[in-house]
Amino acid sequence: MLVKAKKVRLRLLESLLALLLLLVVLFLAVPQADAAENSGEKTELTEQMAREFAQEFALSQNEDKPILVSSVVKFYDEYGQAVGYSIDYCLESGERAGYVVFDSECPGLIAEYSFESGSMSPLTRLSQVQTLSRNSASLKPLRMSPFVYAVEDVDSHVAVDMYGNVEDAHDGEDFGSSTPITPDWDMIFFDNTGSFQYNIVSSNHFQEFMSFEESWVESQTGRYACGVSALINLAAVNDLADTFNWNNWGAEYIALWNATNAQTSYVKDGITYGYNYDSDIGSGYVSYCASRGKTLGCSLSKSPAYSQFTSSVDNGRSSVFAARLQTSASGTIEGHYMAVQGYAKLQKTNVASDYLYSLIVSDGWCNYARYLNFYYAGYYNTVGIFFS
Repeated sequence: MLVKAKKVRLRLLESLLALLLLLVVLFLAVPQADAAENSGEKTELTEQMAREFAQEFALSQNEDKPILVSSVVKFYDEYGQAVGYSIDYCLESGERAGYVVFDSECPGLIAEYSFESGSMSPLTRLSQVQTLSRNSASLKPLRMSPFVYAVEDVDSHVAVDMYGNVEDAHDGEDFGSSTPITPDWDMIFFDNTGSFQYNIVSSNHFQEFMSFEESWVESQTGRYACGVSALINLAAVNDLADTFNWNNWGAEYIALWNATNAQTSYVKDGITYGYNYDSDIGSGYVSYCASRGKTLGCSLSKSPAYSQFTSSVDNGRSSVFAARLQTSASGTIEGHYMAVQGYAKLQKTNVASDYLYSLIVSDGWCNYARYLNFYYAGYYNTVGIFFS
């Protein structure tokens, strides 16, 4: 009987491993679960699927105890992307019986679990926190860091974690406003790096190029935010090229400022400088274009692949590249958004085997195209926002 029991348990575990492998494949196919709903090109890991996997996991760990899934909650990362599910268990009597957390960014997908009687998931424990106003109609569960969860009021970006700590849900995520005074940013562009000259081996780009330079934006609007500038460049040259309001583009800039919930960083010489959050860049641009008759979807990738940008350009779709650098002088972190309007594979003159991969961007500071080194080693981190 012992041998038979072990064989049964082994078969259950083998079945579970197969299910978890499928779960891995699905998570990898949908790095942003919400994005699948927009694109229609990938399979979304649904709540029902997560519930079924959780039930199989409970069965493999508790063969003699009827444990049931009682609740499933989707949670998001600090970039606003769906990354996993927090699942609670109960007995038939309703007594709490444990939990499991599936996290797409965790090796093996199971971030944590417990089948101790009375134990509850982090997000259920979080529901006991009373610091954050419960009057908000838009609360979002977040995974702030490994094993630390929070609930965010998406209107104010205020979050309360499971220990009652109150903080900015997007702390450190905002990307800068005006032209940086440090030389670090010059190093990310091939046109300002060393004495090499470059030949274009292959490339693709939008038919027209647009870059509203910072000084012109400031003179026409009294404001400047690099995220807003990146988006207005894309609207004018690509997404709303046929209907863009050139006669009053300053008003369009202000409309984008409001749609993306740009925050004031500081005011200098009568100019208001602002910054944005990643999630607001994507959703704000979608909303702005929708109000002008253009329907778009959007997705966000941390540490995006070069191929994601080239694919967007090849399909005539807009995208934004965001990067953060640690400045050499003070060690502070600076960030910047740029509109991607093309790409180019470059080769150093007379160096046959040395290929360089660039994005053709409007940098938001000047009025001409820049060749950005996609694989620059000094990036602190990078983000891609893709529209479809």
